[in-house]
Amino acid sequence: MRKYRRSGFTLTEFIVALLILALLGLLSAPAFDALIAKSKEGNAKGGLATLRGAIEIYKADNGRYPEDDLSCLKKKYLMKIPKNELPGTPHEPRRHVTVPSEAPKLNDVGGWYYDNQPESASWGQVRINCVHENSLGEKWSGL
Repeated sequence: MRKYRRSGFTLTEFIVALLILALLGLLSAPAFDALIAKSKEGNAKGGLATLRGAIEIYKADNGRYPEDDLSCLKKKYLMKIPKNELPGTPHEPRRHVTVPSEAPKLNDVGGWYYDNQPESASWGQVRINCVHENSLGEKWSGL
C-alpha cells in the first residue's frame, strides 16, 4: 500500500494568509489616497503651465493677449482647455474659464480665471479660480 503525501495549505493557513493580505491592504490605502491627491495637484499645476504657455505663444503670434475666454486657443494652440481637478476642495473638475465680465475677481468656483481686459495691469494672466490651499499650504489662486 502506498502512502500519499499531501501537499498544499490547510484551510487555517489559507485564512491566516488572507487576513495578513487584507491588513496590508488596509494599511496601505491611506498612503495610496495621498498619492492620488498629489498626482491631481500636479495635473492642475501642469494644466496651468499649459494654459500660460499657450497664451504666450498666442501673444507672440498676434502681438497681444487673447481678449476672449481663451476659446481662441482651441485647435491651433490647444486641443481643449485643460480640466482643472483640485483635490481637497469642494470644486468639481471643470474646464471653464471665468473672465472679468462674468466675475470681476476670483469667485472660488474652480476652473480657471483669465484676465482678458487690456486696460488691466494683470491682462493676460491666468490663475486657478480657487481660494483653498493645496497640500503644501499654498493658495491655489496664488500659483
